Amino acid sequence: MKILVLVKSVPKSDTRVNVVDGALNESDFSYELNIYDEYAIEAALQLKDARDASVILLTLGPDRCEPEIRKGLAMGADEAYLLADEAFQGGDARSDARALAAACKHIGFDLILAGKQAIDSDQGQVGVRVAEILGIPHAGAITELQVADDGSGAICSSEIEGGHEKIELSLPALATCQKGLGEPRFASLPGIMKAKRKKLTHLTPDDIGLEREMVGAAGAGTEVISYQMPPQRSAGRLIDGADAAEKARNLAQLLREEAKVI
Repeated sequence: MKILVLVKSVPKSDTRVNVVDGALNESDFSYELNIYDEYAIEAALQLKDARDASVILLTLGPDRCEPEIRKGLAMGADEAYLLADEAFQGGDARSDARALAAACKHIGFDLILAGKQAIDSDQGQVGVRVAEILGIPHAGAITELQVADDGSGAICSSEIEGGHEKIELSLPALATCQKGLGEPRFASLPGIMKAKRKKLTHLTPDDIGLEREMVGAAGAGTEVISYQMPPQRSAGRLIDGADAAEKARNLAQLLREEAKVI
């Protein structure tokens, strides 16, 4: 069984964002593996532990993504592919999904797993778009995954308001993952050492059969015009009063006379 895991290098969750002249100042950014992608890797590794399966990571991003890819390899993935050609950069969900789908076809797969969303753009589009381009069934934001012994299908569970939804898929298929599939394992020291020797293959548009005009910024359907920080919030105000009743009266008076909302 061949499992592809789509992963992404993202700015760390505690990164301070600064905007300079309408653009993100990325000079102070440090990066990590997208947390939801770690759940996808863990789900793939659990299948690897239970059966004869290979786990392959696939990433679109610049060469600086290699440390994050190596972390996934240290966790136990077998090899990785990186779409780092300059033509792939600057794209949106449409052109990124087009490139990743073509790479998936080039590599081959029985099952594709991905995080439910990336914590930087927070769009949650790419995984589903890849499935649609490939014409395979998909399940979103799953918390459980069971694959049939013969590899013909899978049953997934996802949380919905007030309960859980079970989805039966025929393979090949794609599922996006969130926490609940199992806590991502830590990379062991032997795993870290082995990861340095595991195969990392760079792919170009030519390798995956796409014209350069179809990927990256050239193939995007949207363009970011500029970024801006949200307006600074005014300071809070404490309501005076001897007791709760007087504070409530004072608050009501302020809402009526100053805020004019009542």
